[in-house]
Amino acid sequence: MAALKERNPRAWRRRLRFELAAVASIEHYTAVLGQWIMDNDRLDKAGVDPTMLDLLRWHGAEEVEHRSVVFDVYKAMGGRYPTRVAAWVVSLFFLYWALIGGSLYLLKQDPTIKRRVTPLRVYRSYRRSVRLGHVPGIFRLLLGEAPVYLRPDHHPSKVCSTPRALDYLTHSPAAKAAGYDPY
Repeated sequence: MAALKERNPRAWRRRLRFELAAVASIEHYTAVLGQWIMDNDRLDKAGVDPTMLDLLRWHGAEEVEHRSVVFDVYKAMGGRYPTRVAAWVVSLFFLYWALIGGSLYLLKQDPTIKRRVTPLRVYRSYRRSVRLGHVPGIFRLLLGEAPVYLRPDHHPSKVCSTPRALDYLTHSPAAKAAGYDPY
């Protein structure tokens, strides 16, 4: 990339803006997932290990808390709407496959799963987990958030709750034990 910057600074800036736009779209989804995790009381009722759930919610709150950073850098670099849409399309494709591929990889590595991991078994288990509210529906998440993110006047500060995230970061048992202070 350094060679491109020296050879063609314009192309380098265009590529940088595209990459920033792609990361900004992924940050939108991680923030929405973070909010979902913080607000989902079904995970508590399912008997999820409290320490792991706290860690997951802390990470979700952290995703909500910094959701605007890359988007703001993109805009400051002169990022425009058409590039944001194009980068969203590309990142959505890779995000979908990363979620599917990452999940299958983790399932295959799990020593507690005794039966062979097959696509049909994974799909049935996934649908059951969605119905129970233990995981969000991937299509509903990815496509349901499209109209939100693709609004021309979109800004990440208009979605999710910074006060809710900061409240969780402040009151998280692990954060308290570590002496974490977000202020």
